[in-house]
Amino acid sequence: MTRRLAAILAAAALTAGCAAPPKGEGKTVAGKAALKEKDRSEKTDDREQYPKVTPVFEPVGRVASVNVMLQFAVVDFAGGRLPPIGAPLLVYRNGKRVGELRASGPAMGTALVADVIAGDARPGDEVRAR
Repeated sequence: MTRRLAAILAAAALTAGCAAPPKGEGKTVAGKAALKEKDRSEKTDDREQYPKVTPVFEPVGRVASVNVMLQFAVVDFAGGRLPPIGAPLLVYRNGKRVGELRASGPAMGTALVADVIAGDARPGDEVRAR
């Protein structure tokens, strides 16, 4: 009986010892705080190593159609973000600036009507907000 009791106590002591954290780590509040600080410093080192990148969300669209007689164009902003009414828009063809528009409205979905201010616009031209 005493041997069984000794064997059970020894097994309990061995299994409880495996669940303990490594020596000196996480036993006290100061030890836990030191571990968290160590994790934070490792993460900030990685952040400082790389440059900060800020995305640019300029509305970019394509001329869908042009009415030459009435001097307006329908511009499709497939990205979803439309420029505000009255905003100047620049027209590019093959990377060169060929015209200027002014967002006049109405806007419907991802399409916007713009007045031709200078130059010309053709279907397929790229339109960027100034």
